[in-house]
Amino acid sequence: MQTAKTRGTHQGVPGLGYMSLSIAGASLAPLAIALGNGGDSPFLFSTAMRVGHVLAYGAFLAATFRRVLFRRDVLWLVVRRSLAWTMLFSIVHRFEFVLFASATRFIDISAVVMLFALQTVITTFLFSSLFERYRPVTTDTGLLLLVGLLGFCFIAAGEVGGFGNLGDFGLSNASVGILLAVLAAVAAALSVFVNRWGVDLSRALPEEAVGNEDRSLFEIGCVITGQFIGNLGGIALQGTVGFVRGESIAWESVGVAVACGIFATGLGTITRRRAQLMATGLGIKALAYATPVVSLVWLSLFWEVDISRYDYLAIGVTSIIAVNLLINFEAEIHFGFKALIVALWSCGAFVYLRDDLLRDLPFGDWLWPGAPLMGVLGLAATIFILLLSFRVARLAARTQAEDDMIFGLFQRLDLLVRRGVVNEGIRERVLDIDAAHSPEELTDAYRQVRGHLSEAVVADRKAEDQVRLSEAETQLNVIVHSRRHGVEFGELFALIIFAGITVVLALLARPVEVLGWAGFMFEVFAFSFSAVIIFLLVDVWDLHRDRTSHILDRRTDGEGYGVVFRDTRNRGFERGASMVIGVAIAIAYGVLLWHKWLPATGL
Repeated sequence: MQTAKTRGTHQGVPGLGYMSLSIAGASLAPLAIALGNGGDSPFLFSTAMRVGHVLAYGAFLAATFRRVLFRRDVLWLVVRRSLAWTMLFSIVHRFEFVLFASATRFIDISAVVMLFALQTVITTFLFSSLFERYRPVTTDTGLLLLVGLLGFCFIAAGEVGGFGNLGDFGLSNASVGILLAVLAAVAAALSVFVNRWGVDLSRALPEEAVGNEDRSLFEIGCVITGQFIGNLGGIALQGTVGFVRGESIAWESVGVAVACGIFATGLGTITRRRAQLMATGLGIKALAYATPVVSLVWLSLFWEVDISRYDYLAIGVTSIIAVNLLINFEAEIHFGFKALIVALWSCGAFVYLRDDLLRDLPFGDWLWPGAPLMGVLGLAATIFILLLSFRVARLAARTQAEDDMIFGLFQRLDLLVRRGVVNEGIRERVLDIDAAHSPEELTDAYRQVRGHLSEAVVADRKAEDQVRLSEAETQLNVIVHSRRHGVEFGELFALIIFAGITVVLALLARPVEVLGWAGFMFEVFAFSFSAVIIFLLVDVWDLHRDRTSHILDRRTDGEGYGVVFRDTRNRGFERGASMVIGVAIAIAYGVLLWHKWLPATGL
């Protein structure tokens, strides 16, 4: 049985094209605000952008959705649902560009772009909560999103006028600008509720309007209908506020805003929603991470944003690309490989920057004589590997044995059920044992299975049935006894200690007076060695999760019960691409470290 996590990755390939068009359009909005002096009259500039949105959405609906939308019953349904609570969030969402343009009056636009990119993280979590088609945000996905966010910070720090120069605007102005930019990101994230409104409308469409077609085909039209209505409200509200505030705007700025609304953000919204409908993975949403990067490219070409630290730019872009590919490809079900990629990036960034980070520490520069340092590293790594080997060997053997036993138990009891010896409810109780994650769940399921066994039919029992019952009871006791032995926390604690010692020494310490090739090679060794140690430690947790994951499942095809076959799809392309990601990160840091040590090498 194929798990949900392994399905549908290739369905998103056309969606990548639509999302790329959306990114290209949405990334132009900051440039349009800068060229149109949107910060001088934020409400009227945003109103003009909303006019462009209405024109784009109206043309789209007239061209693709008019057969359904212009029916009297559908129009009445749209009017009634326009008062839904999700539409209130839609009105608030329309203030995103008002807040964005206002923030540019207090801090540099490049910093606003990076803060505005927080909407990607917020919307990813909201999508996973509000839409059942998207898988929930797991721990590994959340960690990847965090790494992508750190990449934004590196990019912003490398910009002239970025976060490093916020103080040039004054503390109070910088604080106001940061607050406005963050509020703009929150307002932008509320577009999720417009999508929720559209999904609810598509499900409520009359059968006569839908006909024999799939309702999901009408979802994009319903979502754009919600956008159209919300923008009408935004025009009325923001335009009124702008005139009350006495704002004035040049016709050239109006033209820039309307054009941006039509061709950039308007069409960008349509193509983005189309991309989201073509894939079940949250990775298609995470591709929006590329938007601020492209925005900074536009601003650097046509505005006053310059790159001051190309090394920061390389670190940030490497992070964002790696995060997007890992979320989209999902090369490994386990977190271990993703942890390796994250560790390579994190350890590489720390090693590259550690001279600056450790310079002002009160206990010195952590310079050791070469031989003692390598000896301590080797000793800590050796003890770690020995502990790891014992732990992995026991986990692998126990996992395989428990899988074989639970499957054999289910087969024996299933045969007894079909022979009328045991009540059929025992199947569900065996599934509960297989899926138990706590001692309480395991004990409760065990007692219920024992109860069914004790109530087995005694009359006319054949000898072979008696043998099967006895074997099943014995096997049940062995399985429960084995599964009650959970994580050996003492052993894991020792693993963490020696892994931590090894990683800390490799990242913080350095041989005395290393120069040239020696310095370059040691720092390449330090970040790659630390990343591998972190990967091996995380891999132990993956092995433990394998042991506790269920192998039996209720079938949905009408054939009763079945076995879960993990990772049945051929992942050759994704795994190959993920290996390329890891190698690319290592090469990128190798190049950065080469340039770091280049003056000392004389090359």
